[in-house]
Amino acid sequence: MTFAELSIESFHEALADGSPTPGGGSAAAVTAACGAAAVEMVCTVSLNDAAYEAVHEELAAAAHELKRLRDRLHELADEDAAAFDGVITAFRKPKDDPDRSTAIQEAMTTAAEIPLETAEVALEVLQYAEVAAREGNQNAVTDAGTGAQLAHAAITSALFNVDINLGSISDESTIDRLQHRREELAEEASALLNRVDTIVAEAV
Repeated sequence: MTFAELSIESFHEALADGSPTPGGGSAAAVTAACGAAAVEMVCTVSLNDAAYEAVHEELAAAAHELKRLRDRLHELADEDAAAFDGVITAFRKPKDDPDRSTAIQEAMTTAAEIPLETAEVALEVLQYAEVAAREGNQNAVTDAGTGAQLAHAAITSALFNVDINLGSISDESTIDRLQHRREELAEEASALLNRVDTIVAEAV
């Protein structure tokens, strides 16, 4: 069973029970999916309102993409847990296994790349939150703001998981690549959230 198939309470229980997975990376992905759903709702509300007919095409496209992003984030929640399991499997290899070191490095790299993708996808959610806040039904503007806050929190959380895994990677080119994108994402997310916050503040 995937995390997306669990009830909200069951997922929370699984997160709280002390087992290694799901952990923070999966929680970040699920949080971003909640943000995507909130933004998609703003688009849907706007599509049902003739007053916003001029932006229906744009918001319909946004709603379609947000559903795709939700689905991907649900997958990433599972992939994050699987990546951690891969790290554990690699470390459990016998210390005299000549492939152990390579297996650990590959597993740690994957464990950093998955939350980085989660942050990438959550950034797309944040981009659509700006569109929904600016163009969508202003009665739901705070829902767009909520989606933006959730997406930003997910980005911050996912990047924490990137950071902790970077410390166990030995290849400098891999570290540089992941660190560079990590910093770009953090900067872009901060700028986007500030813009959405301004739109919401001016509307309420």
